Amino acid sequence: MKIEALVTRKTQDLVQFAAEDLLRESIAGLGRIERGELWAFILAGDDPLAIIHWLLDETTLIVNPNLHRYSLEEWVVAPTTGSRLWLRVSDRVDTAGASVLRGIRRRGVDAVSDVRRSVLWTLDLSDPDGKATERIGRELSGTGESLTAGVLANPHAQDVEIIVRTANGRG
Repeated sequence: MKIEALVTRKTQDLVQFAAEDLLRESIAGLGRIERGELWAFILAGDDPLAIIHWLLDETTLIVNPNLHRYSLEEWVVAPTTGSRLWLRVSDRVDTAGASVLRGIRRRGVDAVSDVRRSVLWTLDLSDPDGKATERIGRELSGTGESLTAGVLANPHAQDVEIIVRTANGRG
């Protein structure tokens, strides 16, 4: 079974603020930008959710309760207006996921077979055109040539999944 946890900061995210400052100058209609860590777990067993809650609530391998909050809810939710862009940015060599998996194993839990960490960028745009939003996603992930090309991902070391949803149901 695959379970994903979106981990966000309770305090200010300076990386998010820096990206937002740059992008607000160059992307018309940018409403909201958020950044979080998306942790994907592959696990087996009788109660996989109990294992994930133990991992996130009782250890500090991923979540520091003073700095982070997490959600196990579906994160791909269409916006009520305009369009929403998600960039799931994953390192090709996932040392963070491998490190967490070793930590889980050291605690005697064998039900988790794989852990992957990605950074999830969420951008809300006022334009309901899904194709235009997808072009922005490609640009921000490194395939363009403008000032913002690759600002949210390094195309030489990271893979990017682009997901677009629009309020009108297209995309």
